[in-house]
Amino acid sequence: MEKQELNELLAAVAAGEVAPDEAADKLRTAPFSDLGFAKVDHHRGIRQGVSEVIYGEGKTPDQIAGIIANMLSAGQERVLITRLAPDAAIEVEQLLSEGLAFEEDTDEASDAVSGDDSDEVADAVPALPVFTYYDLSRVATVGEAPEPTGLGSIVIATGGTSDIAVLSLGDIVVSSSLRSAGDRLNQDIASYVKKKYGLLIGEHTAETVKIEIGSSVVRNRQKETQVRGRDVVTGLPKTITLTSDETAEAMKDTIDSMIASAHDVLSETPPELASDI
Repeated sequence: MEKQELNELLAAVAAGEVAPDEAADKLRTAPFSDLGFAKVDHHRGIRQGVSEVIYGEGKTPDQIAGIIANMLSAGQERVLITRLAPDAAIEVEQLLSEGLAFEEDTDEASDAVSGDDSDEVADAVPALPVFTYYDLSRVATVGEAPEPTGLGSIVIATGGTSDIAVLSLGDIVVSSSLRSAGDRLNQDIASYVKKKYGLLIGEHTAETVKIEIGSSVVRNRQKETQVRGRDVVTGLPKTITLTSDETAEAMKDTIDSMIASAHDVLSETPPELASDI
């Protein structure tokens, strides 16, 4: 069950549109299903906002199809499979299209319903899903995908390198790595303070400045912080006031190189993906 689906269910109960007992029946599914070769988490979408994803590498097509069937039977509307080889994708799609992965669910539903209740059997067994495979990213989706919003851009600058990549459905399409990141920005701030104020500061102090007031652009409203270090002339302790605009000036060259690398990656991105960024 997705988090949005849970919210809608609770809202329906509050509005009197769904009986509490009916809602309890929908929530009665155990959070986990132990299939022997995999333990499926059905409530991950409720806890974290993103449903369970199948990591295809190392699993057989039969296992992947079985996990998909289990997820859909528990009410998950769509399933994402990553690191799925093309030949395995063909077998998984065949298993799903033939309904082999759902045979166990069909048998259980048939045992539970008898007589003239054949319609209930059909309702208890999930319909055959839509299977889509993406060769470029080696991922597959089962079920109808939601409409993309086109919102969201993320740049992660780590300690030693800036890894810039375009991802599509869980896999890297185009990427680049720049040996300028958080550590380099610390050095930029320390060098700037030494050159402008004649103050020696350590890497830890520079990183604290970066976290507290660091900025990539000059802003109308500045932040300030007190920076304590050692005067290069007298060798005595000295304290200065540093502003966020000064950190932007100090880190400008390194940040510009990150932006340029991001532009280079985007220029190499296939048109069909670039239009969604």
